[in-house]
Amino acid sequence: MRVEKLRACLVFAAIFACNASFAQSDQKAPPYYRYFDFKPALKTYGAKADALLGFRLFDGVDTALWARAEGAYKFSDYYRTADLSLYRRDLFPDMDDGQTALRKAVALWGLGIQQGLRFNPATDRDDLTLLLSWRGAWTDPIDEAVGNCFLVDGVDPYRDRILTQSFQADVLYDATATHVSTKVLSGWWLDASAEYAPRGLSVPKSTDYAQFDLSTKGFLPLFERTDGRGWNVISFYLAGFAGADYIAGLGRDATEGIPYPVSQRFGGRVYQAGLGGAVRGLGDGWADGTFKAVGSLELRCNFPAAFRRDFLLGSLLFGDAGYYADPPGAPKASSLRSGACASAGLGVFADLFDKGYVAVYTTFLLNTTNYRNEYWEPFSLDFGLHF
Repeated sequence: MRVEKLRACLVFAAIFACNASFAQSDQKAPPYYRYFDFKPALKTYGAKADALLGFRLFDGVDTALWARAEGAYKFSDYYRTADLSLYRRDLFPDMDDGQTALRKAVALWGLGIQQGLRFNPATDRDDLTLLLSWRGAWTDPIDEAVGNCFLVDGVDPYRDRILTQSFQADVLYDATATHVSTKVLSGWWLDASAEYAPRGLSVPKSTDYAQFDLSTKGFLPLFERTDGRGWNVISFYLAGFAGADYIAGLGRDATEGIPYPVSQRFGGRVYQAGLGGAVRGLGDGWADGTFKAVGSLELRCNFPAAFRRDFLLGSLLFGDAGYYADPPGAPKASSLRSGACASAGLGVFADLFDKGYVAVYTTFLLNTTNYRNEYWEPFSLDFGLHF
């Protein structure tokens, strides 16, 4: 899988060079604006597009029609055994951890209306918005790659193609900013959402759940220094993230109407990796409880700008901690129905011309092991910073 990730990295380096991203505004008609953005989604080996068509219904704030589409080829694995128990190598020594591997094609889309609730004159935009939207997701396990894997061999009612249709209400507050020279982040951000997928609208039709998510992150500059050209010399800042997510299963199938891609994620306006990805070192997709909570803290250092102002290298120290409970459908006798986990480590990253980040981590699990029953993940590659 690491070889495939590195191969995908080279492919997306070529796509990255051709990235088309633009925003438009009509200065002659202040009540109206339009925005379109298309770029690679490097974390998921895909691409995504966002669009807004804005107008004014209320003085001082914007209203916009909102649309999003994303296609991806994901490597996030599946960690349930034949009876839907959560897998870990020491508990199932007769099973190969290679059976967790799962490749899948994923398409996400959404349509809705976004209403500004508060305008911030300092940033010339609404920093508090409400989004009401219809969301869709298509997940297709790739047939030739899933032989002899837990998903195919098990009893999960969502082991075939999945089409999820849901409705979401989301409130987002974004008061973050990035220093143009030092690339230091500041301010804070909060997202609260409720999402409902009613029975009968999805495939399988037994899909029936409600997901509630609350996430926040904040950034505190500690030290910044630039040279006479305005290029970064050295800078430090703290970054913190906390989130909690609960999924109410309302269905009558083996996982109570909750498809595994839903339990493997945190909700919100933009879906995020679940606890297995949020606590580094565990394994993306692992610990997919109906309740998940996570907290992360990082000390980030941006090194001197190299060659040009918008190319920076940096390093970070991090600590993650999380808790999960009640994976959908897991037997009551399972020893992994709930658990707390913590990890720490260090990483290096590159800011690529303000277009995105590439990061490499080494991670030590502090109080538990990952699905391979190991305490140390020596190397992991990620596109983008953790949060």
